[in-house]
Amino acid sequence: MTSQTGSVSRLPGVTCAVSNTGPLISTFQSNSFSLLTNLFAEIHIPAACAAELEKHGYEADVQAASPQLVVKDLTSREEGRALIIAEQMD
Repeated sequence: MTSQTGSVSRLPGVTCAVSNTGPLISTFQSNSFSLLTNLFAEIHIPAACAAELEKHGYEADVQAASPQLVVKDLTSREEGRALIIAEQMD
């Protein structure tokens, strides 16, 4: 069963993990983070990604995206796995 948010369906509890800053910078630049939150219950990013976003001047965007944008401390194994999956999607 899906819940309706606007005209977009979302499965309750669906989470997306982001392995680099590029997709989030694009959503912040286009002011479309709310679209992601219509699709995903939470978006998890590694702490290193959050630090990189802040370094590029997106600290306020990261803070405003809370609680849907969740900063996680990942193990090196988890980060490596995320990188492998991202590379396979290219």
